[in-house]
This record gives sequence, structure tokens and C-alpha cells, in this order.
Amino acid sequence: MSNEWMYGPFLSLDAEKISYELDVMWRTMDELTQTFSSLLKPCSMAESFKRKIHQFKEHLLILTTICNPGIKARHWEKISSI
Repeated sequence: MSNEWMYGPFLSLDAEKISYELDVMWRTMDELTQTFSSLLKPCSMAESFKRKIHQFKEHLLILTTICNPGIKARHWEKISSI
């Protein structure tokens, strides 16, 4: 989903839904990390996904801002001029 969220058209994105989905993914990976704690490869894979989710969460504030339905064409014009 991160490719769609980062590189697709952002005007149709719902930042609240994305935030919720990231929280669900994080909890799932956290549970899998604990479940697979004695198995090196599966635990490592779950930890890898947790890191990727954490890295993507850093973009969530920007995504929330640009996906705000209150942003009008005049706002985009000001942003573009900057």
C-alpha cells in the first residue's frame, strides 16, 4: 500500500483510514514478532515490516495535510508559488 499512498494520486486518499490501517498493521506485526520470537527468520521478517511501517508513519503528517478536504485550488496555487 505504501507505493499507492506515496506515488499514486493523493487527492483521493483518506489520511484517517491510512492512519487506522497503519495502526492495525503495526499491532499485527508486533503480535507476530512476539509469536515468532523463537524462530529467527519469521521474527526477522516481522521486525522488518515493523521498521517499514514506522518509517512510513513519518510521512503521515504531510499526508494528512495534503489530503485535507479543506484545501482549495487557491491554497495549491500558494503552495506551488513557494
